[in-house]
Amino acid sequence: MRRATALQIVAGSAVGFLTSACANNPALAITPEARSGKSLRIWSAHAEDGGDTVLVHGLVRRPALALGMLHGHLHVVARFSDGRPDVTADTRWSRIAPKGSRTGSYAVRLPIADAAAVSQIIVSYASTADAAGTIPGMYP
Repeated sequence: MRRATALQIVAGSAVGFLTSACANNPALAITPEARSGKSLRIWSAHAEDGGDTVLVHGLVRRPALALGMLHGHLHVVARFSDGRPDVTADTRWSRIAPKGSRTGSYAVRLPIADAAAVSQIIVSYASTADAAGTIPGMYP
């Protein structure tokens, strides 16, 4: 009984720590759209207003039966309703273990000063190398 209670306390503390680490910035009014691929699922996508940037972060997961190396990147596009050009960035995810937890995290900062003007954010998996002329992501 004590062990189960201790595990719940530790798990609850970890969840609070993880959410508070990302809760420094206010969330955007829009929810990013996630477009998974066959070899990588985008589990979550969150966007926050970082003042002079928009932070997009979340989790990815490999399917249970996926084998071999996982190549590619995440392509993040922010679109505006007023017609200005899209802001595009490419990022990678943290290491995904071949056994055990098959989940990784990702994060990228988009140079957008007026986050309220963003009408859509799309996070998609691309199996190719990073595109030329895009903003590099951060390694979580």
